Amino acid sequence: MQLWNQQDDKVQHIIDALLNSMSDKGLKFTLTTEILCRELIYSTSQELGKGTIIEILSDLKANNKNSLEDFNQAFTRVIRRKPNHTKCTVILPYENIIFKTPFNISGKNYKIVRENRLALFVNYKKIQSSIKSHILPGIRDIKFPQKLLITQGEANNVFVAWERIRNNFSVFQGIYDYGLLQDNWSFSNSFKPKSVFNHSEWIIIEKENGKNEIGLFENYVSGKNPIIKPAIIERVRNLLNYVRNDASSESTKSLIYDSFRLYAQAMESLYEYNCFLNLWQLIENSCMADQMNGNTADIIKRLDVIKNEMLGQLDLDLTNTYSFLAKKRNNIVHRGIDDVDEVDINISKVLAEACVGWLIKHEKILKSKIHIQEYFRHRTKGKREKIAILETIKYIST
Repeated sequence: MQLWNQQDDKVQHIIDALLNSMSDKGLKFTLTTEILCRELIYSTSQELGKGTIIEILSDLKANNKNSLEDFNQAFTRVIRRKPNHTKCTVILPYENIIFKTPFNISGKNYKIVRENRLALFVNYKKIQSSIKSHILPGIRDIKFPQKLLITQGEANNVFVAWERIRNNFSVFQGIYDYGLLQDNWSFSNSFKPKSVFNHSEWIIIEKENGKNEIGLFENYVSGKNPIIKPAIIERVRNLLNYVRNDASSESTKSLIYDSFRLYAQAMESLYEYNCFLNLWQLIENSCMADQMNGNTADIIKRLDVIKNEMLGQLDLDLTNTYSFLAKKRNNIVHRGIDDVDEVDINISKVLAEACVGWLIKHEKILKSKIHIQEYFRHRTKGKREKIAILETIKYIST
């Protein structure tokens, strides 16, 4: 197994520097070695962690070796020694309204089960005992809920298990909040997270050998458990059905999945500026800003197309609003100046929700990011330019 397929002088220099920082006690912890390790990790597409790097460096040091090929060979040996991920059942408390169970997100199955049915999936008594005994003095007691979210995975520990489902969990959280909060405006004397999703306080896994591990979420958002109308329940069910299959990275669906994650992050944000930035990132994501090098004028043109189509009640020229919101975004990112207020957030929220709705509406025709890019490229042109483009395409096709 190769980390690098050819000689790379930069990587060799990093390896030499790290070897020089090795002592009998291992790798010296300094800012430089931390940065070098991270650069090494980011230089390869293989799964390379800091612990693995230290094992390899120790191997090379012991055998007085230092070449890139030596590093590759040591990596192969270390990976073979490491235990394979074991199958496990992943369990999280679930204190939100049930819309549909079981359900799939990106091809992975999830179930919401009641506590009295947990024994069908895991060693209920052992899990219950672990939860009840896991008390952190001065912080909180870990309580056993009435409902739990369950899925299957492969992981050596609870942290890896969470990493492997976190993106799907964020999509689910985003769908929940989007379904319940769409078109809602909120005002208060002090900013607080807008999310109505009750985030899990803990996660537990049961491995094939019957052992379990628990992990805690120290910074979680507690939702509001609102009264939900049947129409909203149906909307969330439809959205869950929409994300049941995996999406390729170049598809429009992947933009929609990303949008739900960004929406979840915005709604659970503890600070106004962070909520605002996540909403603006969602808008840029929908407008394919990365294809325009983040050009604000072009983003505004595309956002206006979406607004005009999705928000008919706002039949106004909002150019000044777009420009000021974009300026506030740039002030936060580039200058550290935060002058965002709750009206800015509410307006950005409405625009972001329109972007999500627009992507869902057009996804069946505009199936890929290329389709989205070409749509906007031509949609924002003038009438004479569009006629010239159509005539040119017709000429090329004959």
